[in-house]
This record gives sequence, structure tokens and C-alpha cells, in this order.
Amino acid sequence: MVGEEVAPRPGPSRRQVIGGLAALAGAALAPGCSVPPPGSTRFPPPLPADATVGICAPSAGVPRAVVDRYRFSVSYLESLGYRVVTAGRIITDEIVSAPAEQRAEALQSLLFDPRVDVVVPPWGGELLIDILPLVDWDALRQTEPTWVVGYSDLSSFQLPYLLNADTASVVGSNLLETPIRPPARGLEWWPDVVSLPAGATFTQRSAPRYQASDVDWEQTPTTTRFDLDTRSRWEILGREGDRSAELSVTGRVVVGTIDVLAPLVGTPYGDVPRFAQRVSPERLIIGLDAADFQAAQYGRALWGLRMAGWFDSAAAIVLGRTAAQPVDGFSARDAADDALRGLDVPVVYNADLGHLPPQMAWVLGARAALDVVDGGAVLRQTLA
Repeated sequence: MVGEEVAPRPGPSRRQVIGGLAALAGAALAPGCSVPPPGSTRFPPPLPADATVGICAPSAGVPRAVVDRYRFSVSYLESLGYRVVTAGRIITDEIVSAPAEQRAEALQSLLFDPRVDVVVPPWGGELLIDILPLVDWDALRQTEPTWVVGYSDLSSFQLPYLLNADTASVVGSNLLETPIRPPARGLEWWPDVVSLPAGATFTQRSAPRYQASDVDWEQTPTTTRFDLDTRSRWEILGREGDRSAELSVTGRVVVGTIDVLAPLVGTPYGDVPRFAQRVSPERLIIGLDAADFQAAQYGRALWGLRMAGWFDSAAAIVLGRTAAQPVDGFSARDAADDALRGLDVPVVYNADLGHLPPQMAWVLGARAALDVVDGGAVLRQTLA
């Protein structure tokens, strides 16, 4: 029945992976492929027309109040010709979908199954961080990579997926947003991005308008559009209102949600300076959005990343639009200025990244060229 949960086709378990890693890697890799050297970014194979989409909830599950949206999104994928399989518990009103061990097992069962082409969780959540010590990063690094698509708390997995398994992923929309195709000319839809072959280049242009509030999935379970109610303008920090202000930079893409990435500083899962050393002399385009932080929290987190060396090799810092509330007149813009001034690194804010849609599709680990002129932006990314 369309929209019902289905069990994933049998794939190698984590125990099988650990016990027979060499055999698994040989079976999973396409003919003629080999495990790339550590430090090189791996781009998963392009999605075929009849791709298998794996759904699991490594952080929050889907509350019963929005099950209709979840089922609509699954049926939408099926209408595109994709096969949908699920792993683990997805429907729940608790803060996480299941205990950490079960969530880690569900995610890995999809990533290690060579028949699953892409994994798309329903959305983010709060506590994905607790599965990170349970993930077999060495095994992930040695088996054929699988696309992972999403944002918000999924950043807690996507950044380590790049840093510890050398694997690219797409930061953009999630499963519940998938039926909403890009509402602005120039934005890319994630199924199109992950259908590109390694080495391909794609170009996006910033959206002229955005939606300033969350979508109410309970009230609009079958919506296929965003309500773009607010004009959008990318700003260069310190040069607001200057129509002659321009920015043109290149670098490797490192993006995610600062609320959940800041706690990874000082751990093996957030060692961005080490990644910068690996890709040197290339620099980084670091993109961050704030989900739930108010302005003071946002500022503290930016300071933490700065002091941890995240921006030492940055070509630019790109901050997504945020609804962060001011604290005693201290705004999100003030927070960025306070934490990032003096770095000799250009800072752009109000970008199409994060929780106020529409979002550009950002590929972690891709080579990128970013141009910002008169409030608009062009982002070119190459899967290499």
C-alpha cells in the first residue's frame, strides 16, 4: 500500500561488515573501482532512474500529527519511479525515534546495503550526536559510498561522514520537503543533484524571495509549495547597502547547522582544521545556519568555532538566514560581526542555506566557486 512503512531488503549487518570488511568492500564496489586514498572526497554513484531510496530516522521520528505528510512524501517518491525502503522505527512522538543503538543500526543497515542508492531521513531533530560513537567509520570509508540528503540535526552525521569517511553528502531539503520542487529559477532539487556523475558541475542562483516561517505539515500535509513572503538579499558583512560590493571566492564546501556542529568541536567528528590540512592548498567555503539559537547563543557558537580554528583556512564564511531573536538589542548580525571581525575572511549572511526556505543544494566536500554581487549570488559546485 502506498505510503506504508516497508522493511528494507536484506543487506549486510554491521556485524557482517566488521567481521568481513574486505569481502564486503569488494562486493559493494562497482567493477573496476577501488577504495580511494584517505583524504580524497568520494562522491557516490549517480542515482539511476529506478533508484532505491532508504528512509530511517537517526534523530527525531515523525510525530503522529504529521504522519499524513510523511506518507504523502513517500508516495511522491514512488510516483517518480523510485523504490522506497525503511529501516528502524520512524513514527513516534518521543524526542528520538529509538535508542541510540537501534538508530545507528538502522542508518548503517541502509548505508551498507549496496542496493540502496540514497538515504533521506524525514527531517532533523535534537540528539543525533549520541549515535556517532556507534558508527563504524572505518567500514564506511572502505565500502562504496551512498548519498545522504538532509540538513539540521543531520549535520551531526553529514560533517563526520565527510571528515571520517571521506564521503560527500547533500545539505538542502529533507524527505518532508521533497515534494516541493525548487520554487525559484536557478535552485537545484536534490534528486537532480545526486543524479549527476562524479566530476559534473552544476550552477545555482540565489532566490529572490523566501519563507519567513516554518511549514505547518499538520495543516498542509499535501502542500507542494513554499509561501515565499519575504524579499531575500545576500549581504556582505560590513558592506551592507554598498551596491558596488562584490565577492568572488573558491574553495571546498563545508556546511551545516551550527547548533549541532558546535558541540562537535574538539572531537574526532568536528575536526575541520584537519580536513583543511588534507585539502590544502585549497581553502574552505564554510556555510552555517542557526536553527534554534537566539543571538547570544549564536555568537558564542561562532566564537567557539573561531577559537577552534575552523575559519583559519576559510576563503569565505556564508551564514544562512536565521530567525535568531535579539538579546537586549544584540542581533544575529551583531553576533556575526562580534565573532568574525578581524579574521580577514569575507562574511556573507542571509544566504539560501538552512531553516528558512528555499535552500540551495550544498554538497559537502565539493569544489565550489561563489560570486556575490548586489544582493544576489551564483554558486557553482563540482563533484570532484
